[in-house]
Amino acid sequence: MISGRDYGQSFFLRSQEPDNVCTFVSGPLQAHVANPLLLVDEVEKSVANSVNGSAQNTLLSMTEPGTAQSYHDEGLRARVDISHITWAMTANVLSAVPKPLKSRLAVIRVDRPGPAFADRTIDLVLAGIAREMGGTVDMLPDLPQMVLDQVRKHFAGGADLRRVKAALRAAVSLQMDAAVLH
Repeated sequence: MISGRDYGQSFFLRSQEPDNVCTFVSGPLQAHVANPLLLVDEVEKSVANSVNGSAQNTLLSMTEPGTAQSYHDEGLRARVDISHITWAMTANVLSAVPKPLKSRLAVIRVDRPGPAFADRTIDLVLAGIAREMGGTVDMLPDLPQMVLDQVRKHFAGGADLRRVKAALRAAVSLQMDAAVLH
């Protein structure tokens, strides 16, 4: 995954290294992967900067088929064909993504998970918490039914997964603390 600071910046202001996109693409090409996929997370948060350039403007040239065939990498001081890249971009606020960039993309809306996804999402989040702790979900303390019901209720209006994860992490932590005290 690349972030806003990884592209669109003059090497005179950053370094004389090749753009991260060109560096990243060279790895899959050397491994004989002809169609790398690059994920740009939260593209709407990349802002224009008068010193380092605009990430969104750079993405315009990288995603335009004609210019991508002859993209100028300032670090390499050479033209590079990046037209074979498949781009995936995420945005929390679609209206903040410039129209010219949106015109180059297929927009797929992903709604917040509803009640039908509550139990599976809880299971996945708990498995992730256990993994972060170096264990398995079986090693986690049982959570009170009241806590699980409150989390499930949160899914009625479309769950905010960050809040679900934070609530479950706090509940696991409290249960672990309670187990130590007893």
